[in-house]
Amino acid sequence: MYSVPVTAKNRKWTLGMWQQYFARKSKEHFVYHTPNGCVWQLDESHTALVCRNPKTGWERRYPVSGVGKVVEPKFIATSHHGYFYLSGAGEIIYIDPQTMEGVNLAFLPKFQDHKPDSHFLNMNLDKDGLLWLTSADNGIFRVSFTPNQFRVISLPDGDKSGVKAICQLKNGDVLVGARSKNVYLLDMQGRVKQVFDYAHHQIGSIYHAMCDDRQNLWLSTKGDGLVKLTPDASRPIGYRIDHYRHDARDPYSISGNNVYMTCQDSYHRIWVATLDGGLNLLQEQGGKMRFYNKYHGMKNYPGYGLYMDARNLGRGQSSEKCG
Repeated sequence: MYSVPVTAKNRKWTLGMWQQYFARKSKEHFVYHTPNGCVWQLDESHTALVCRNPKTGWERRYPVSGVGKVVEPKFIATSHHGYFYLSGAGEIIYIDPQTMEGVNLAFLPKFQDHKPDSHFLNMNLDKDGLLWLTSADNGIFRVSFTPNQFRVISLPDGDKSGVKAICQLKNGDVLVGARSKNVYLLDMQGRVKQVFDYAHHQIGSIYHAMCDDRQNLWLSTKGDGLVKLTPDASRPIGYRIDHYRHDARDPYSISGNNVYMTCQDSYHRIWVATLDGGLNLLQEQGGKMRFYNKYHGMKNYPGYGLYMDARNLGRGQSSEKCG
């Protein structure tokens, strides 16, 4: 439907003037603008959909059938999942928003399973983000889009050293350990809640992070031993930080400072695996943490290169699968 101009007094429109007017209006009707600044329209021959960016001069052409016109052309731009163009010949061209590559929708595997040369009469994007397609000879198609599952979250202060460990807490917060030896606590939206910089907290480069059933965080570090973060609302940072490092003078200390990972078994015990000191079983006695390992307390500890049968570690030290 087009608006019709009111003729000036004593002026008559000829047939040619009307034809030119509706041709211009028809051309304007099939021009589409998208939020990325691109303009979409058919070329003069009606054999290609042209996308161009007037500011950059970038342009791309997507061939369409110029044979016959059975439907009214239509263009739909989704917020994240690309662009759909229904040509007058009843074909739908899909354009990927990342690569800007175009493909005839009927050639995609899901549609070829039904009929490889499907033609469509109309398409509509509903309020729930579902795309509905009516085909000429194969019923109705509903296209649902996979939600955006991934996004890149940059670390604070331009930290681009890389992430070595990550752990999600039960409240949805995420603990991130960077190669820079800084540790970050983010909320579910990726916003920074707390920064544990190495200069002040000495946590170190984390290999592995684990949250136990009491919401304590156990951080396995490269060279800085085992670090425990205990929730404590009275502390400015929200946690009490305890470091456990190997001490040759203390038989109950952890057996090595290169800690690979921790695990809590079904008996709620914490096991600690180190690169330079083997396996440790952690027990709290009299308010003090004690580590039992091959140097102290673990009998029949296997030699290097042998698989460990946890039943041989000693009486009362049965093993449970971590999980």
